[in-house]
Formats: sequence, C-alpha cells, structure tokens
Amino acid sequence: MVLCVPCGAVLPPGFLAGVVGELFLRGARWFFRHLLSVDS
Repeated sequence: MVLCVPCGAVLPPGFLAGVVGELFLRGARWFFRHLLSVDS
C-alpha cells in the first residue's frame, strides 16, 4: 500500500501506477498534437 499524503488516503500501488500512466499518456498525446500543430 502507498500512502497518499495530500489526500490522506492509503492507495494500492497498482492504482497509483494507473493514475500516473494515464496522466503521462494524456500529456504525451497533447504534447505531440501541439508539436504537429506548431510544425504545420
């Protein structure tokens, strides 16, 4: 279990990894879209 300090909740590591992965994928998608729009 991983302790989430800001929210004061105890979360399973899998949940935390899922949230981080989702944010990373969204950020990467936005980043590449931004790069392509700047290019053209």
